[in-house]
Amino acid sequence: MRRDARDISLNALLQAAFPGHDNPVMVVGWKTRRILAASESMARVFGYRPDELQDRTTEVLHVDRHSFERFGEMTEAALAKYKDSFHGYYRMVRRDGSRFDTENFVSLVRDHQGHPVAAVSMVRDLSEVQPLGPDQQSPQPGFRALNQNLPGAVFERVSKPDGTIVHGLLQGNLGARLGIADEHAQQNVARILALIVPADRRRMREALNRSVASGCAVDVDIRAHTVDGDPRWLRCIAQPQRMDDGSMALGGILLDITEQKEAEQGLRRLAMYDGLTGLPNTATFDQRLEGAIDHARRAGRRLVVAELDIERFHAINESLGYGFGDQALRVVGERLSTVAFGNDLVARFQGDEFLVLRQDIGSNEEVVGVAQQLLSLFEEPLRLDGDNRFLVKPRLGLSVYPEDGDTPDALRRSADLALQRARRNRGAGYAFYSSEMTRDVLAALELEDDLREAIRCGEIGPVYQAQYDVSGTDIIGVEALARWTRRDGNAVSPGRFIPLAEDTGLIHDLGRLLVEQVLADIVQWRAGECRVPPVSLNVSAHQVRDGTDQGDR
Repeated sequence: MRRDARDISLNALLQAAFPGHDNPVMVVGWKTRRILAASESMARVFGYRPDELQDRTTEVLHVDRHSFERFGEMTEAALAKYKDSFHGYYRMVRRDGSRFDTENFVSLVRDHQGHPVAAVSMVRDLSEVQPLGPDQQSPQPGFRALNQNLPGAVFERVSKPDGTIVHGLLQGNLGARLGIADEHAQQNVARILALIVPADRRRMREALNRSVASGCAVDVDIRAHTVDGDPRWLRCIAQPQRMDDGSMALGGILLDITEQKEAEQGLRRLAMYDGLTGLPNTATFDQRLEGAIDHARRAGRRLVVAELDIERFHAINESLGYGFGDQALRVVGERLSTVAFGNDLVARFQGDEFLVLRQDIGSNEEVVGVAQQLLSLFEEPLRLDGDNRFLVKPRLGLSVYPEDGDTPDALRRSADLALQRARRNRGAGYAFYSSEMTRDVLAALELEDDLREAIRCGEIGPVYQAQYDVSGTDIIGVEALARWTRRDGNAVSPGRFIPLAEDTGLIHDLGRLLVEQVLADIVQWRAGECRVPPVSLNVSAHQVRDGTDQGDR
């Protein structure tokens, strides 16, 4: 029998059906003594996973064949005396061969004629827990309720030699779970079957028929619904047994596994979609993009991958709070989705970055049109809770199949490089990938590292340029200009490192460094009794906008 997520769900169902106990629980066919289902605790006590025991007889848990047969005789004798349940003490064996004393609680499941068809058994390991004393309460009353608490029902299906089939719904609360109010109707097999989706009802019937013909167990998931139409998931597990009169009896369990199915679907959704925006995540985007590339290759068409981020998005978090930042991301995702038609796709990449796939593109004009359409979505401010409005400026990097790559990874990497160019250009708000872009970006990253080191080591300093009056003879001031001379003596143009400092945020560190150096020079000049004219120092627009007050230094 295979082991998968469904087996784990069944274990959880058995544990939930018998709350408050960490003891192994089994559902066993009465005559076959085959294990139909077992709880996860079997692994802890006996050393067997539940799926390893399913469809095996309980002989594997007894010390030898004689003990197995003797336990069966003892159980039949006890149930003849106590009717529906009993408990007794017995020696059993673990997978590793070690033997231990147990206390066994058995509750019987009978058919509509009162004949036993299955037993629900709980085993207490007496090496862990001492046996109940005469003054201690036995768990039998609560254990008898297991059949009613079981999230489903035990059933019997008998195929007689003349071809007739008789169904019996025995014990359990499946009918109530499906919304059948009348207690008598809850045990009506036809009423239960009518609530199973027709296609799945046929599939279950075919599986049961194959089981009768082959003698193999049945394990199948089926869809159903309540009387009010709410969808439910059921799991059918059954084991065939040939009777003395030639009939073939199928004894099994129908379990309600809806919660487990929903949990599995929720996990699958988390693996495929972004939890904040509800958009597909990067893994899903790449999967869809791979299919789109294959389609474009066969059709001889192009496609566009766009990577989008929001300029200074951190300002929303800082000014309004992270709750509004999350809301803004959801609104951005919603706006992008309004222009995703047919096979187009919008996904959240990371942080404030999104991915857009646009298929069936022809001319370069259409490619430009994609960029312009996406940017136009943000001409109006984002409307957030509390009448807050926030105008955002998106930036786009675009790559085109097949020119800029023929795999999802290559196209996304190209779009990311294009986005970096769009961040630097501060022009149209978008940029396309080009063959030189990789080299340009790598050079810019190397220059950024050098700039950080230059600021730290003081390689950048002020050079003073005199300012004269209208006659050109008297100095009325000096202007401090930032100049970078590397240790090897080579100079770096301000036209290269000033814009880079602004883009990377290093402009603030650079500004503080220059102010400190200018002030130190002024102090030195005055100490030498030199006349010091007014000194001016340019301040970047980024420093003014972000509130940096160099005068406080």
